[in-house]
Amino acid sequence: MSSRSSAGIALFLIIMVSHGRSRVFKWILTVLAALGTVITIVELPADFAAQPAVATIFVLQSVLTFVAVGFLFRSDAKAWLAGREPIDLEAFR
Repeated sequence: MSSRSSAGIALFLIIMVSHGRSRVFKWILTVLAALGTVITIVELPADFAAQPAVATIFVLQSVLTFVAVGFLFRSDAKAWLAGREPIDLEAFR
């Protein structure tokens, strides 16, 4: 799969989670992020040997994706996805 189609799929999933409040797309995004992280870990030794700078960027991307997907499982995010509002703004302080 090309990087453009991967980026397009990721963007579609993010939009569906953020604007559509879809729990189904949240889980699809979570599974694909987990698979991407596993692939990054498996390919890491070869990537670091060939292109250390690119491998470092892939690791940072995986870490940031893992953190972002983790935020989808906070209690305030679960309430927002379920349509229960208002969100407790104190959770962000």
